[in-house]
Amino acid sequence: MSAGDGRTKGLLLADRNTYGVAGDKIEALLHQNSIAVSKYIFPEEQQAVP
Repeated sequence: MSAGDGRTKGLLLADRNTYGVAGDKIEALLHQNSIAVSKYIFPEEQQAVP
């Protein structure tokens, strides 16, 4: 997908535990590779289940 400015865009979905462990690192890597990131972190009462 394109962000309209030529960059690729992505969506980062995580629960609070997962984001706390790796979310900042993943988000930084995406930005370093010119990928615009939207993110959604599930509320505490919900966990992301694969």
